[in-house]
Amino acid sequence: MNYKGISLRHLTYLSPTMPPASVSFETGLNVIHGASDTGKSFLVSSIDFMLGAGIDLKDIPERVPYDRVLLGLQDCEGNEYTLERSVQGGPFNCYNGLLSSPDDDKKLFSLASKHNPKKKENVSRFILGLIGLDEKRLIKNKSGDTRSLSFRDLAKLAIVQEEAITKEGSPIESGQVISKTSDYATFKLLLTGVDDSAVVSVAQKEQMAVKTTAKIEVIEQLLEEYEIELQHYEFENPDELDEQLDKLSLTIERHKDAVNLSQQQYTELSNRRKGLWDRQQEQKERLDEINKLQERFQLLEAHYMSDLERLEAIKESGSLFVYQKQVACPLCGTAPEKQPHCSSCSHDVDTVVKAAGIEISKINTLAVELKDTVLELKVEARSLQESLKSTNSSLESVQVEIEEKVAPKLKEGRASYSDLVDKLSEIHSAQKLADKIKNMKKQIEEYEEAKIEAQEPEVVGEAIPKTVLEDISLILERYLKDWHFPETGRVYFDEKARDFVVAGKPRGSRGKGLRAVTHASFSCGLLDYCETKGLPHPGFVVLDSPLVAYKEPEGDEDDLSGSDLKDQFYMDLASRAEGQQIILIENVKPPSTIDKAQMNLIKFTKNPHEGRYGFFPVASQSV
Repeated sequence: MNYKGISLRHLTYLSPTMPPASVSFETGLNVIHGASDTGKSFLVSSIDFMLGAGIDLKDIPERVPYDRVLLGLQDCEGNEYTLERSVQGGPFNCYNGLLSSPDDDKKLFSLASKHNPKKKENVSRFILGLIGLDEKRLIKNKSGDTRSLSFRDLAKLAIVQEEAITKEGSPIESGQVISKTSDYATFKLLLTGVDDSAVVSVAQKEQMAVKTTAKIEVIEQLLEEYEIELQHYEFENPDELDEQLDKLSLTIERHKDAVNLSQQQYTELSNRRKGLWDRQQEQKERLDEINKLQERFQLLEAHYMSDLERLEAIKESGSLFVYQKQVACPLCGTAPEKQPHCSSCSHDVDTVVKAAGIEISKINTLAVELKDTVLELKVEARSLQESLKSTNSSLESVQVEIEEKVAPKLKEGRASYSDLVDKLSEIHSAQKLADKIKNMKKQIEEYEEAKIEAQEPEVVGEAIPKTVLEDISLILERYLKDWHFPETGRVYFDEKARDFVVAGKPRGSRGKGLRAVTHASFSCGLLDYCETKGLPHPGFVVLDSPLVAYKEPEGDEDDLSGSDLKDQFYMDLASRAEGQQIILIENVKPPSTIDKAQMNLIKFTKNPHEGRYGFFPVASQSV
């Protein structure tokens, strides 16, 4: 965690009729001193007002002409903002940069004056965000109830007004009884950087116990339903489901192999059956083709025989005509006595007879070839018929093997495998149910333990580690010794009184002047501690009249007029506050021995003719 303080840069009052009233602040030591009634304490309450205090501004005559206030801020990363608020209170406007007057072009957003943990748009969460403490929680009672941290919880540790710096009560407390626990939690948060988000309140624990009881009842109801459902599976011992699951898984694997083997056999036989069927079809088609060819060849043979008969007749009658010539012409039928006068026929019968003989020879050759072909077809047909018988026999044999052996075996194997898978699914379901029941019983046991724990009376602790209290006490002791505080001795934190004890005397039991000095040492020491440890802190301290003992001592013990405490006080803060911002409001001016260059020194003279009169200009300076 890194230190993330902010620095105050200026406080400015604006008026429509008067010049601005403004003071600038610097990093390091700022001292504003001067006579009474010059607006010094009003300046402190104005800073508090501009950081979200809900109180009304002190009704002094000088502020009457003014209607708004500006407060310039700078975060640890150098980002600059200006807050604007009406003197009558209410919400803020936030601007980018350090402004001496509002500029609408630089307005970022509006901020509510009251802290609201559910909304970011309020000045408390805006500042907490700048210092890295937004969304922190504080316990507010011993029951451990918590609330959101507000910047107002921190403001009392950073802005110490005159009446607070001399109070007898602890500097870490606001003085309100109801806030004692949260005040101490705020102190712990700054010292440790750890808030109380993790604290579980007693009320929350009681609610938790009620909720836990309700959860147990719901789970028990579901448990009863699941146990009845598990009984439907009829397993004698649900605890053996895992073992049954393993055995069944092995059985399923074996069945799976057997089914795969049957499937492989069935596939092979099916392929073989298809091959035989294809062959059977080819053989049948070829036989049909041969039968058709034989039928055609019978017709062709008859045609050959017819042609031969016709040619033999031509040849025979032609021979008779050639050698006897007393017969009618075989070509045109002309009678013998008229043939010499026939002009329509050549009567060259000899040539025709020779042609018929040649044709008879060709047809005889074709007839012989046809006969051979028919014979070959008959041989092929007989062979095919024999093959077809063999194919039919093989096909029938394969079909029988498929239908009577392999297919029933495969069907049975598949059915058995399916039954086993169903059984496996059933065991899985039962196992899931049994696991649910087991987990629910375990959950009930855990809830029972949580309920017993939640019902045990308990008070939330508020302790701050003693080593941490020792560290902050040593810092206060060092401050007081460096300031030459009278009778400085060991400083420690009294956890019961929640205040520091200095040299054996409770801080609050001392006189007003010494209480103011020790309060100042606490405020400056806490800032020093947080910066050194890298812990969150507002980043500045405003102290009103820490050296009141020099003005109004309550007795001899409280009278510091003869000591050099004031000198050492200023010298020490001027040297220590280089990286911090401390704003001192005092009546008396710093000792002349102090190097004024080490501080931002502002003097209110209360003399209209000398220097600055006060925080507000005199009325004669109206615009």
